Amino acid sequence: MTIFRTCIAILLLLVATSLGIVLSWDAGYVAVGIQGWELEMSLAVAVLTLLIIGFFCYVILKLIRMLIDSNRNLARWFQSKRANQASRQTLLAVEAETNGNTVEAIRLLEAAGKTMANPVLHLLRASELATRIGALEKAEALRNDAIKACGDQTPAFSRLSSGLAELENGDVKKGAAQLKRLLEDQPNCAPALLALIKHSQKNGDWVTAIAYTDVLARLSYTSEQQIEELSIVSWLGRIQETNSTALRKLWRQVPRHLKQNERVHRKYTEALAKEAA
Repeated sequence: MTIFRTCIAILLLLVATSLGIVLSWDAGYVAVGIQGWELEMSLAVAVLTLLIIGFFCYVILKLIRMLIDSNRNLARWFQSKRANQASRQTLLAVEAETNGNTVEAIRLLEAAGKTMANPVLHLLRASELATRIGALEKAEALRNDAIKACGDQTPAFSRLSSGLAELENGDVKKGAAQLKRLLEDQPNCAPALLALIKHSQKNGDWVTAIAYTDVLARLSYTSEQQIEELSIVSWLGRIQETNSTALRKLWRQVPRHLKQNERVHRKYTEALAKEAA
């Protein structure tokens, strides 16, 4: 870059020297005509005028660049200020939740989300807290805001939220259908699996609940205790609804660790006793 600038400087020096020599021989003149007006000036004055115009153009361009850089720095300052404010509000929300002030935590999380480029996590956490205290309308509104903030960037989340909302609003058939369609595209969507397990258990579809639980058990979404409890509830329901002729065959399908569970074993024993009676 230094060599290039040096060559440019040498070239300009040669041009200026040549122009000076030409001017010393015969200065000449320059005529400029614009819309019927004609302006004549010596070549020296014309060159000086061009230099002055070039200097002013350089200064104007420099000022424009400085203004652009200043605006960028100002935008960065505002962005940094909003980020610091959001971080401070998030910490205050955690503190409020720890102290049992859930309402204040929801307000702070919602306020922090408004100043962030991606407020989804804050809105979802606020929605969860609102659900915990029974503010279902507020929870749904926050969840809808989170869906809007995601847009088309997270279609799985949007479809999951829509299906869960249908289940909560009472349209169980439509919500379950949406979650099943989601699982066709995203077979490892753990929240959808968990929702469908509870839905199947509620409707007495124990076979489907067990199948979904087996898939969920291969993921790291829930603890082993929760998986075991879901399995126990499903197998208890299936044992209870199985007729006496198929009861022993069903028992062979029960996982070994569940056969040792007191609740499952007692339910099976009671079913056998009814068969003997």
